[in-house]
Amino acid sequence: MENKVITLINNVFDNDTKRRTNEILIKCPYCNHKKHKLSINTKTLQWHCWVCNKKGVGFKYLFIKVNAAQNYLIKANELKPDVKFNASNSLSKEFKLSLPLEFQPLITGSLRDPEFKNAAKYLRKRGLSKIDILRYNIGYCSSGPYKGFIIIPSYDADGELNYFVGRTYYDSDFKHKNPKASKNIIGFDMLVNWKEDINICEGAFDAIAIGENSIPLFGKFMLKQLKDKILKSKPERVNIILDKDASSAAIELSQHLISQNIPTYFVELPSDKDPNELGREKMKDIIDNTEPLCLTKILEIKFGF
Repeated sequence: MENKVITLINNVFDNDTKRRTNEILIKCPYCNHKKHKLSINTKTLQWHCWVCNKKGVGFKYLFIKVNAAQNYLIKANELKPDVKFNASNSLSKEFKLSLPLEFQPLITGSLRDPEFKNAAKYLRKRGLSKIDILRYNIGYCSSGPYKGFIIIPSYDADGELNYFVGRTYYDSDFKHKNPKASKNIIGFDMLVNWKEDINICEGAFDAIAIGENSIPLFGKFMLKQLKDKILKSKPERVNIILDKDASSAAIELSQHLISQNIPTYFVELPSDKDPNELGREKMKDIIDNTEPLCLTKILEIKFGF
């Protein structure tokens, strides 16, 4: 069945696709992002855009959106998932996340290992310091499924692993490889002081670049656990620092926090730049010069007046 899915998707989207294990990537027809950000699971038939958060199961409405021919719609209706899943909780509560078996903390890497040298070179290029590598327990894999990937773990308030991200340090079409685990977590929670200002950003490298008390969403949307923690902790200030292509998500998040009387700052980044590219000093300057958000400012951002 999986081959039928792949053939069908390639036909409908004119072979403008990218392949991964049990996954095929296309450009999202809902948000029209320029990159292949909509992921389709070729076994469960679930799909999800990591930019606009549009998601579904089965291809009927996805195909209708791109005006696919009738014969493709018929074929889409005939497809059945290879595996069963629970739509309300596709990740088992019994699932225990662990780092890859081949994970090696960079601090204990060997100079005789070419993978260590390449990983260290990549992190220097990204502007990370030795202190950053120690603080975030950053490692790499020189073998196994994550060979050639930097691994950045995230730990909850009790020091338990709650997520990790994999980023290749080689030139590859597939830059990221993350676990099939829930993102309804608090990124880097173990390192957060909830009595101080909080920075909300997209990715792990962004959070490291911004500095202390930075929480990565590992995407563009804040999920329930983090929302609840912010509302309960009531930090002095929350800085929303998302990329330009996530502006709608940032505005929605800002509105929600303001409605709960949380002091919120919408940090606007220069075009085509993210926190990691800007660096810690520049980000501090931008944050310090950001004014608190109000409903009038939200209207200005939303509608341009």
